[in-house]
Amino acid sequence: VIDEAHAYRGAFGCHTAVILRRLCRLCHHLYGLEPIFIVTSATMANPQEHAMELIGLRTIHLIEEDGSPCGEKLFMLWNPPVYSTSLQTSNMQNSQDSDRANNLNVVEMQPVQIKRSSPIMEATSLLAEMVQHNLRCICFCKSRKLSELVLSYTRGILRETAPNHVNTVQAYRAGYTAEDRRNIEIDLFGGRLHAVAATNALELGVDVGNLDATLHLGFPGTIASLWQQAGRSGRREKPSLSIYIAFESPLDQHFMKNPHKLFSRSIEHAQIDACNPKVLGQHLACAALEYPLHIQHDEEFFGSGIQASISELANKGQLGRHPDSSSQDDSWHYTGLEVKSW
Repeated sequence: VIDEAHAYRGAFGCHTAVILRRLCRLCHHLYGLEPIFIVTSATMANPQEHAMELIGLRTIHLIEEDGSPCGEKLFMLWNPPVYSTSLQTSNMQNSQDSDRANNLNVVEMQPVQIKRSSPIMEATSLLAEMVQHNLRCICFCKSRKLSELVLSYTRGILRETAPNHVNTVQAYRAGYTAEDRRNIEIDLFGGRLHAVAATNALELGVDVGNLDATLHLGFPGTIASLWQQAGRSGRREKPSLSIYIAFESPLDQHFMKNPHKLFSRSIEHAQIDACNPKVLGQHLACAALEYPLHIQHDEEFFGSGIQASISELANKGQLGRHPDSSSQDDSWHYTGLEVKSW
Protein backbone atom coordinates (compact mmCIF):
# COMPACT_ATOMS: atom_id res chain seq x y z
CA VAL A 1 0.00 0.00 0.00
CA ILE A 2 1.43 3.35 -1.08
CA ASP A 3 -0.34 6.03 0.93
CA GLU A 4 -0.16 9.79 0.27
CA ALA A 5 1.08 9.12 -3.26
CA HIS A 6 1.12 12.84 -4.15
CA ALA A 7 4.16 13.22 -1.87
CA TYR A 8 6.21 11.06 -4.26
CA ARG A 9 7.11 13.65 -6.88
CA GLY A 10 10.24 15.32 -8.15
CA ALA A 11 13.61 13.72 -7.42
CA PHE A 12 12.22 11.91 -4.37
CA GLY A 13 9.43 10.43 -6.49
CA CYS A 14 11.89 9.33 -9.19
CA HIS A 15 13.98 7.37 -6.69
CA THR A 16 10.88 5.84 -5.13
CA ALA A 17 9.59 4.74 -8.54
CA VAL A 18 12.82 2.90 -9.38
CA ILE A 19 12.90 1.26 -5.93
CA LEU A 20 9.39 -0.08 -6.55
CA ARG A 21 10.55 -1.42 -9.93
CA ARG A 22 13.42 -3.18 -8.21
CA LEU A 23 10.90 -4.75 -5.83
CA CYS A 24 8.72 -5.97 -8.69
CA ARG A 25 11.77 -7.33 -10.49
CA LEU A 26 12.87 -9.41 -7.49
CA CYS A 27 9.35 -10.74 -6.92
CA HIS A 28 9.15 -11.76 -10.59
CA HIS A 29 12.62 -13.31 -11.00
CA LEU A 30 13.00 -15.01 -7.61
CA TYR A 31 9.45 -15.94 -6.63
CA GLY A 32 7.40 -15.74 -9.81
CA LEU A 33 5.00 -13.28 -8.16
CA GLU A 34 3.35 -10.10 -9.36
CA PRO A 35 2.68 -7.70 -6.44
CA ILE A 36 -0.71 -6.00 -6.15
CA PHE A 37 -0.43 -2.30 -5.35
CA ILE A 38 -2.98 -0.04 -3.70
CA VAL A 39 -2.10 3.63 -4.26
CA THR A 40 -4.01 6.27 -2.32
CA SER A 41 -4.11 10.06 -2.42
CA ALA A 42 -6.67 12.75 -1.65
CA THR A 43 -4.97 15.72 -3.32
CA MET A 44 -3.68 15.03 -6.82
CA ALA A 45 -4.83 16.17 -10.25
CA ASN A 46 -3.50 13.15 -12.17
CA PRO A 47 -3.94 10.13 -9.88
CA GLN A 48 -4.09 7.43 -12.55
CA GLU A 49 -1.19 8.75 -14.63
CA HIS A 50 0.98 9.31 -11.56
CA ALA A 51 0.25 5.88 -10.06
CA MET A 52 1.09 4.15 -13.34
CA GLU A 53 4.42 5.96 -13.57
CA LEU A 54 5.17 5.43 -9.89
CA ILE A 55 4.75 1.64 -9.82
CA GLY A 56 5.52 0.97 -13.48
CA LEU A 57 2.23 -0.55 -14.62
CA ARG A 58 0.56 0.03 -17.97
CA THR A 59 -2.97 -0.27 -16.60
CA ILE A 60 -4.50 0.60 -13.26
CA HIS A 61 -8.06 0.77 -11.98
CA LEU A 62 -9.02 4.23 -10.75
CA ILE A 63 -11.51 4.78 -7.91
CA GLU A 64 -12.23 8.49 -7.57
CA GLU A 65 -15.60 8.65 -5.82
CA ASP A 66 -15.15 10.24 -2.39
CA GLY A 67 -17.23 8.52 0.28
CA SER A 68 -15.39 9.85 3.33
CA PRO A 69 -17.47 11.76 5.91
CA CYS A 70 -16.80 15.49 5.74
CA GLY A 71 -18.50 18.39 7.50
CA GLU A 72 -18.92 22.00 6.48
CA LYS A 73 -15.61 23.83 6.01
CA LEU A 74 -15.26 27.59 6.58
CA PHE A 75 -12.09 28.94 4.98
CA MET A 76 -10.91 32.38 6.07
CA LEU A 77 -8.17 34.55 4.58
CA TRP A 78 -6.53 36.64 7.31
CA ASN A 79 -4.39 39.56 6.17
CA PRO A 80 -2.70 41.21 9.17
CA PRO A 81 -3.94 44.80 9.57
CA VAL A 82 -1.98 47.76 8.30
CA TYR A 83 -1.16 50.66 10.60
CA SER A 84 0.66 53.95 10.00
CA THR A 85 2.96 55.92 12.26
CA SER A 86 1.94 59.47 13.11
CA LEU A 87 3.71 62.51 11.68
CA GLN A 88 6.88 63.34 13.55
CA THR A 89 8.26 66.83 13.96
CA SER A 90 11.61 68.01 15.22
CA ASN A 91 13.02 71.48 15.93
CA MET A 92 16.29 72.36 14.27
CA GLN A 93 18.34 75.52 14.30
CA ASN A 94 19.07 77.23 11.04
CA SER A 95 22.82 76.88 10.76
CA GLN A 96 23.07 79.65 8.22
CA ASP A 97 21.48 82.18 10.57
CA SER A 98 23.12 80.95 13.76
CA ASP A 99 24.73 84.31 14.26
CA ARG A 100 21.36 85.96 14.54
CA ALA A 101 20.00 86.76 17.89
CA ASN A 102 16.73 85.05 17.23
CA ASN A 103 17.34 81.58 15.84
CA LEU A 104 14.68 80.24 13.51
CA ASN A 105 12.85 77.06 14.43
CA VAL A 106 12.67 74.75 11.42
CA VAL A 107 10.01 72.06 11.46
CA GLU A 108 11.11 68.85 9.67
CA MET A 109 8.25 66.68 8.45
CA GLN A 110 8.95 62.94 8.52
CA PRO A 111 7.13 60.75 5.96
CA VAL A 112 4.33 58.51 7.18
CA GLN A 113 5.45 54.89 7.56
CA ILE A 114 2.89 52.22 6.77
CA LYS A 115 3.53 48.84 8.34
CA ARG A 116 1.67 45.57 8.57
CA SER A 117 1.18 43.77 11.84
CA SER A 118 3.32 40.69 12.40
CA PRO A 119 1.63 37.57 10.96
CA ILE A 120 3.38 35.54 13.66
CA MET A 121 1.74 37.55 16.41
CA GLU A 122 -1.61 37.34 14.61
CA ALA A 123 -1.27 33.54 14.44
CA THR A 124 -0.30 33.22 18.10
CA SER A 125 -3.23 35.41 19.19
CA LEU A 126 -5.64 33.29 17.18
CA LEU A 127 -4.12 30.07 18.45
CA ALA A 128 -4.29 31.22 22.08
CA GLU A 129 -7.92 32.29 21.61
CA MET A 130 -8.84 28.91 20.18
CA VAL A 131 -7.14 27.09 23.04
CA GLN A 132 -9.07 29.15 25.61
CA HIS A 133 -12.31 28.09 23.89
CA ASN A 134 -11.24 24.41 24.09
CA LEU A 135 -10.90 24.09 20.33
CA ARG A 136 -8.43 21.51 19.05
CA CYS A 137 -6.23 22.91 16.30
CA ILE A 138 -2.93 22.79 14.43
CA CYS A 139 -0.94 25.84 13.34
CA PHE A 140 1.11 24.87 10.27
CA CYS A 141 4.42 26.72 9.99
CA LYS A 142 6.93 26.69 7.15
CA SER A 143 10.05 26.15 9.28
CA ARG A 144 11.16 24.57 12.54
CA LYS A 145 12.18 27.95 13.97
CA LEU A 146 8.78 29.42 13.16
CA SER A 147 6.97 26.58 14.94
CA GLU A 148 9.04 27.14 18.08
CA LEU A 149 8.37 30.89 17.95
CA VAL A 150 4.63 30.31 17.66
CA LEU A 151 4.78 27.92 20.62
CA SER A 152 6.75 30.40 22.76
CA TYR A 153 4.53 33.40 21.98
CA THR A 154 1.31 31.41 22.43
CA ARG A 155 2.40 30.13 25.83
CA GLY A 156 3.35 33.69 26.76
CA ILE A 157 -0.19 34.88 26.01
CA LEU A 158 -1.74 31.96 27.88
CA ARG A 159 0.38 32.59 30.99
CA GLU A 160 -1.34 35.94 31.30
CA THR A 161 -4.86 35.00 30.21
CA ALA A 162 -5.33 31.28 30.95
CA PRO A 163 -2.45 29.76 32.96
CA ASN A 164 -4.20 26.41 33.19
CA HIS A 165 -3.95 25.99 29.39
CA VAL A 166 -0.21 26.67 29.04
CA ASN A 167 0.76 23.00 28.93
CA THR A 168 -1.95 22.12 26.40
CA VAL A 169 0.13 23.66 23.58
CA GLN A 170 3.13 21.91 22.05
CA ALA A 171 5.38 22.06 18.99
CA TYR A 172 5.82 19.20 16.52
CA ARG A 173 8.66 19.17 14.03
CA ALA A 174 11.57 17.20 12.68
CA GLY A 175 14.48 17.18 15.11
CA TYR A 176 12.50 15.73 17.99
CA THR A 177 13.19 12.13 18.91
CA ALA A 178 10.82 9.51 17.57
CA GLU A 179 9.61 8.83 21.11
CA ASP A 180 8.82 12.50 21.73
CA ARG A 181 6.90 12.75 18.45
CA ARG A 182 4.86 9.64 19.23
CA ASN A 183 3.98 11.03 22.67
CA ILE A 184 2.82 14.32 21.13
CA GLU A 185 0.70 12.44 18.59
CA ILE A 186 -0.88 10.34 21.37
CA ASP A 187 -1.60 13.40 23.51
CA LEU A 188 -3.12 15.27 20.56
CA PHE A 189 -5.22 12.29 19.55
CA GLY A 190 -6.36 11.71 23.12
CA GLY A 191 -7.32 15.34 23.72
CA ARG A 192 -4.65 16.12 26.34
CA LEU A 193 -3.20 18.66 23.92
CA HIS A 194 -5.47 21.34 22.48
CA ALA A 195 -3.05 22.86 19.98
CA VAL A 196 0.17 22.06 18.14
CA ALA A 197 2.48 24.37 16.22
CA ALA A 198 3.81 22.06 13.53
CA THR A 199 5.78 21.98 10.32
CA ASN A 200 4.50 19.94 7.39
CA ALA A 201 5.58 16.85 9.38
CA LEU A 202 1.94 16.66 10.50
CA GLU A 203 0.59 17.31 7.01
CA LEU A 204 0.21 13.65 6.12
CA GLY A 205 0.63 10.13 7.37
CA VAL A 206 -0.19 10.72 11.05
CA ASP A 207 -3.62 10.17 12.59
CA VAL A 208 -4.25 13.00 15.05
CA GLY A 209 -7.95 12.41 15.52
CA ASN A 210 -10.69 14.96 14.97
CA LEU A 211 -9.65 18.63 14.96
CA ASP A 212 -11.76 21.78 14.98
CA ALA A 213 -9.48 24.20 13.16
CA THR A 214 -6.24 24.66 11.26
CA LEU A 215 -4.09 27.77 10.95
CA HIS A 216 -1.78 28.19 7.98
CA LEU A 217 1.05 30.66 8.56
CA GLY A 218 1.92 31.58 5.00
CA PHE A 219 1.25 29.74 1.74
CA PRO A 220 2.74 26.23 2.05
CA GLY A 221 4.03 26.14 -1.53
CA THR A 222 1.36 24.20 -3.40
CA ILE A 223 -2.42 24.12 -3.53
CA ALA A 224 -2.25 20.40 -2.78
CA SER A 225 -0.37 21.02 0.47
CA LEU A 226 -2.81 23.75 1.52
CA TRP A 227 -5.83 21.47 1.06
CA GLN A 228 -3.99 18.54 2.63
CA GLN A 229 -3.32 20.61 5.73
CA ALA A 230 -6.84 22.03 5.82
CA GLY A 231 -8.21 18.49 5.58
CA ARG A 232 -6.75 17.74 9.00
CA SER A 233 -9.80 19.40 10.55
CA GLY A 234 -13.48 18.71 9.97
CA ARG A 235 -13.47 14.94 9.82
CA ARG A 236 -16.37 12.77 10.98
CA GLU A 237 -18.89 15.24 9.53
CA LYS A 238 -18.12 18.00 12.04
CA PRO A 239 -17.92 21.65 10.90
CA SER A 240 -14.43 23.11 10.90
CA LEU A 241 -12.46 26.30 10.32
CA SER A 242 -9.26 26.92 8.35
CA ILE A 243 -7.48 30.29 8.47
CA TYR A 244 -4.77 31.23 5.98
CA ILE A 245 -2.64 33.98 7.55
CA ALA A 246 -0.62 35.99 5.03
CA PHE A 247 2.93 37.22 5.19
CA GLU A 248 4.06 40.34 3.33
CA SER A 249 5.38 38.21 0.43
CA PRO A 250 4.04 38.96 -3.08
CA LEU A 251 2.38 35.54 -3.39
CA ASP A 252 0.55 35.77 -0.06
CA GLN A 253 -0.63 39.29 -0.81
CA HIS A 254 -1.70 38.25 -4.31
CA PHE A 255 -4.02 35.61 -2.86
CA MET A 256 -5.32 38.06 -0.25
CA LYS A 257 -6.31 40.51 -3.00
CA ASN A 258 -7.53 37.81 -5.39
CA PRO A 259 -9.02 35.01 -3.27
CA HIS A 260 -10.87 33.55 -6.25
CA LYS A 261 -7.51 32.65 -7.80
CA LEU A 262 -6.70 30.57 -4.73
CA PHE A 263 -9.97 28.65 -4.59
CA SER A 264 -10.48 28.28 -8.34
CA ARG A 265 -6.96 27.02 -8.99
CA SER A 266 -6.79 23.29 -9.62
CA ILE A 267 -4.52 20.99 -7.63
CA GLU A 268 -1.08 20.54 -9.15
CA HIS A 269 -0.08 17.50 -11.20
CA ALA A 270 2.48 15.17 -9.62
CA GLN A 271 5.38 14.68 -12.03
CA ILE A 272 8.12 12.03 -11.96
CA ASP A 273 10.42 10.43 -14.53
CA ALA A 274 11.41 6.88 -13.59
CA CYS A 275 13.68 6.70 -16.68
CA ASN A 276 15.84 9.61 -15.58
CA PRO A 277 19.36 8.38 -16.49
CA LYS A 278 21.00 10.00 -13.45
CA VAL A 279 18.61 8.20 -11.12
CA LEU A 280 18.44 4.95 -13.10
CA GLY A 281 22.21 4.46 -13.18
CA GLN A 282 22.51 4.61 -9.40
CA HIS A 283 19.73 2.08 -8.89
CA LEU A 284 20.94 -0.34 -11.56
CA ALA A 285 24.13 -0.86 -9.58
CA CYS A 286 22.01 -1.72 -6.54
CA ALA A 287 19.75 -3.94 -8.63
CA ALA A 288 22.76 -5.88 -9.96
CA LEU A 289 23.89 -6.53 -6.41
CA GLU A 290 20.41 -7.82 -5.52
CA TYR A 291 20.20 -10.06 -8.60
CA PRO A 292 22.28 -10.10 -11.83
CA LEU A 293 20.98 -7.84 -14.59
CA HIS A 294 19.81 -9.15 -17.96
CA ILE A 295 19.02 -6.50 -20.56
CA GLN A 296 16.52 -8.76 -22.33
CA HIS A 297 14.55 -9.60 -19.19
CA ASP A 298 14.91 -6.37 -17.21
CA GLU A 299 14.06 -3.84 -19.89
CA GLU A 300 10.38 -4.20 -19.00
CA PHE A 301 11.16 -3.00 -15.47
CA PHE A 302 13.72 -0.25 -16.14
CA GLY A 303 12.85 0.92 -19.64
CA SER A 304 14.82 1.26 -22.86
CA GLY A 305 17.58 3.28 -21.16
CA ILE A 306 18.88 0.23 -19.34
CA GLN A 307 21.45 -0.67 -22.02
CA ALA A 308 23.09 2.77 -22.05
CA SER A 309 23.16 2.88 -18.25
CA ILE A 310 24.71 -0.59 -18.00
CA SER A 311 27.40 0.37 -20.50
CA GLU A 312 28.21 3.49 -18.50
CA LEU A 313 28.41 1.51 -15.23
CA ALA A 314 30.60 -1.11 -16.89
CA ASN A 315 33.00 1.60 -18.09
CA LYS A 316 33.20 2.89 -14.51
CA GLY A 317 34.03 -0.60 -13.27
CA GLN A 318 30.86 -1.04 -11.25
CA LEU A 319 29.36 -3.81 -13.43
CA GLY A 320 31.03 -6.73 -15.16
CA ARG A 321 30.69 -10.32 -16.33
CA HIS A 322 31.08 -13.14 -13.85
CA PRO A 323 34.51 -14.79 -14.28
CA ASP A 324 33.00 -18.28 -14.23
CA SER A 325 30.18 -17.53 -16.67
CA SER A 326 30.01 -19.03 -20.15
CA SER A 327 30.12 -17.05 -23.37
CA GLN A 328 26.35 -17.38 -23.69
CA ASP A 329 25.76 -15.78 -20.28
CA ASP A 330 24.82 -12.15 -20.87
CA SER A 331 24.19 -11.28 -17.23
CA TRP A 332 25.81 -8.29 -15.55
CA HIS A 333 27.06 -8.55 -11.97
CA TYR A 334 27.94 -5.87 -9.47
CA THR A 335 31.72 -5.63 -9.09
CA GLY A 336 31.93 -2.66 -6.73
CA LEU A 337 33.18 0.88 -7.15
CA GLU A 338 36.33 1.39 -9.13
CA VAL A 339 39.34 1.95 -6.87
CA LYS A 340 41.45 4.78 -8.18
CA SER A 341 45.18 4.91 -7.45
CA TRP A 342 46.56 8.37 -6.87
